[in-house]
Amino acid sequence: MAESGVTEASYAEFVIDDVFFIVKRGMIITGTVTGGVFKVGDRIAVCRGEDELFESCIAAIEQYRNECEKVSEGAVAGFLLENDDSNLKKLIKRNDIIKKI
Repeated sequence: MAESGVTEASYAEFVIDDVFFIVKRGMIITGTVTGGVFKVGDRIAVCRGEDELFESCIAAIEQYRNECEKVSEGAVAGFLLENDDSNLKKLIKRNDIIKKI
């Protein structure tokens, strides 16, 4: 059974607000889920328009400093990505999109 307001689907989209890199933790991307559900472990693509910038995996999700397993449409959250390459931060801009793949 799904949690309230959370449904499982293959489509999910997240609009990026900001990105930062924490040493010994990794790249954190903050923004808003605009459709679908994201879960820890999901494979994602960071996109700008039709161009895919890179792929990664969600290692952790945080909402208001609390870790959670999944977030659904309308949620403001931060994704910790598995990539530990701080240079990827330079590729990402505000309003880029994260899509579940």
